[in-house]
Amino acid sequence: MNKNQLNENTQFFLDLTDEKNNDRNYNLGLWNLALSIRDLSLYSKGLRPHRHWRITPLKRYFGISGSAETMVETLKNIEKHIETKMMNVNRVTNSIKKMQIKAGKETE
Repeated sequence: MNKNQLNENTQFFLDLTDEKNNDRNYNLGLWNLALSIRDLSLYSKGLRPHRHWRITPLKRYFGISGSAETMVETLKNIEKHIETKMMNVNRVTNSIKKMQIKAGKETE
């Protein structure tokens, strides 16, 4: 798997692209990504986030493998990739809004 490539056959990708959030104010995929980066960072330093924490469910959820250190870097790269995509979408959305405002002023 390429570091910036998302595996579309994972639960993470399904949660990330899910349109309905079941009355949540956040995206479940992004939430799990942030918490997983935190937990893996602790684990890579020799600390388990809590008593029953295991690395295998995290590997299955994201579809990644490797050592804890490489997995942290992979998840951080995925996070940067998603942030870049979201910033680009916001720029396009803002440009469209500005064009709509301009068009509305011109017709008045």
